[in-house]
Amino acid sequence: MNPAFAVIIPYFMRQVIGFSAQQYGIMQSTFTAGILIGNIILATYLMKRSSKALIKVGLFGMLLINIVFAVTLLPNNVNYFGGPTLIFLIIISIELIIMGGLNALLNTPIQTNFQKLIPNKLRSRVFSVIMVMTQAGVPLGAVLYGVLLDMIPAHSLYLAISLIVVVLSVAFTLVAPAGVYEPEKVNVEVS
Repeated sequence: MNPAFAVIIPYFMRQVIGFSAQQYGIMQSTFTAGILIGNIILATYLMKRSSKALIKVGLFGMLLINIVFAVTLLPNNVNYFGGPTLIFLIIISIELIIMGGLNALLNTPIQTNFQKLIPNKLRSRVFSVIMVMTQAGVPLGAVLYGVLLDMIPAHSLYLAISLIVVVLSVAFTLVAPAGVYEPEKVNVEVS
């Protein structure tokens, strides 16, 4: 989804809807604010919850709000709210704050579990490989989405990507080993 937020959303918000640079900047900051709020809530109220519960709530909550966000971007809804109006900016910003908060509920436990699962000797190498793979996917996705935006309307492309992510996420939850959620139950031996 990262390349979608780097390519499709800026194009859609600025070119299709017509939000100003200032309005778009506000939208971008709301997602980050949501992540900060989510981490504060996680650290103060949810730290005793199981990582499995947090990951599932974060994942399925993000999937749901992402679909709601994609539906909000459909042309009929954009027209209903009058395009780049204050009320539409507020609605999108609220959705992005919620999405950011749920992102924190998902990513923080996953990162913590990775650190618990990976032996100290291998941790830096494993995290380096993960970072290279995820960072390499961003420009490739940006190029792909840029090409697809010339062929497919932005709202349709974002909705299609969101639905693909739903399918992949459901498949992940069905096949993921228990150690992904509860690393304490995995006995890792490294010689």
